[in-house]
Amino acid sequence: MFFLDVDEREEAQSGFLADIKGKLQSAFHEAKKRDHATFHSIGQKLGINRSAIYRQLKFGSNLTAKSISDLAWALGKKPTLLLVDIVEHEVKTTSPSDVDSSSARKLRVVVDNTNKKVVDEAEEDTSSGAFFDARVA
Repeated sequence: MFFLDVDEREEAQSGFLADIKGKLQSAFHEAKKRDHATFHSIGQKLGINRSAIYRQLKFGSNLTAKSISDLAWALGKKPTLLLVDIVEHEVKTTSPSDVDSSSARKLRVVVDNTNKKVVDEAEEDTSSGAFFDARVA
């Protein structure tokens, strides 16, 4: 097993972009069911090639605030941006006294104070300082 060292800024950026891509894909699937939308029909509405629409929706390629707004409009949606305070809480897990403390784990929980819900959980191997997703473990 190996750990990737991803800083908080990269983690936040990656999560934000994944959220945008997921919401655009969901909106496309809704429009597909509702209006029989296709990459071609969305592209025609925006005056761009269907392959550009495919790359934006499938891979999140070249997404800008303008392209997100355009895609949302073409899909019958209005984009919004919500910025919330994130507070981190670290809780050290207890371990029996006979266990080597170098293998102890800490749980990092990120809480969205506005909505009072957990937005991220990760466990840290204190011997390496690496975090891994506690929900998967």
